[in-house]
Amino acid sequence: MKKPNPTVLGKMRCQCGDEMEVRQRSNGKKLLYTYCPTCKQDMRSGEGLQLFWRANMVPLDADLPTISESLAIDTKLPNQDTQTIKTPVSDSNAEITEWEPEPNEIEDDHDSGDSGGFLGWVLGGLVTAGLVVLGVKVVRAV
Repeated sequence: MKKPNPTVLGKMRCQCGDEMEVRQRSNGKKLLYTYCPTCKQDMRSGEGLQLFWRANMVPLDADLPTISESLAIDTKLPNQDTQTIKTPVSDSNAEITEWEPEPNEIEDDHDSGDSGGFLGWVLGGLVTAGLVVLGVKVVRAV
């Protein structure tokens, strides 16, 4: 059931540029969520994002920073590494070869023996005999 008056703790500038409200859920862990008239609700519960919302929201009666000031806000979430990820350099003209397994990695699915053949014939014969017996009984009953 929808509550008529959500608990609004503050406001922030949304990524779309509009003003969004920072609200608190009324059940469970009292997690924060945001509501933007354009983007609608964002109810993510990750610890880093919850800390970001708590650290960057302003009171309802305060003025929101302009978009250029909002970009200056430290958007680094807690526990993020400051190391840059280096991507490997590739030669775009190089031909990419398809991976093929080594000869010793290929599994041999065929047994050299004939152990499965005999068992298969025995089981097949038993199933066939059973179906014939049931068929005869059904024909006699009709």
